[in-house]
Amino acid sequence: MDDKRWIDNFFEKGELQLSCFNKFRHYPNEIQGDAREGDAMCWFDDGNGNTHAFKYEAGLNSYVLSTTETLTDKVISDFKAVGAIKITNPTNFGMEISKRISFCNAGLEGRCNYALQYCERIDL
Repeated sequence: MDDKRWIDNFFEKGELQLSCFNKFRHYPNEIQGDAREGDAMCWFDDGNGNTHAFKYEAGLNSYVLSTTETLTDKVISDFKAVGAIKITNPTNFGMEISKRISFCNAGLEGRCNYALQYCERIDL
C-alpha cells in the first residue's frame, strides 16, 4: 500500500480501501493505470476459415482488491509501497469483506498474469 493510513485504518477501524476497474482506467501511472482495464475480447474460428470476435467490458463498477502473491522489491517500487497486509486465506478474507458490502451476491478471485501483448487495434 502506498499510504500507511490505509494499513492503520484496517487494523484500527476495520476499514479497507477498495477500488474498481473504471477508476484504474484514469490512473496516469502505467503500472496502476490501464485505459482498457475491464475490456475483453473473445474470438473463435468457425471451422470454415472465418474468425469471429466480440469485444465487451466487464466489472467496471465492481469492487476490486488488488494483491500480489509475491512481494518483491520491484512490486514495492512499482506501487510506491510503504507497507502491506499479509492475507493468509484470501477466499475467507473475501467472504468476510462481502458480508459488509450491501447487495453483494457473488465474488471472484483468481490469479492475473500481466504481460505485454502487441496487437493491432482495429475499430469497426
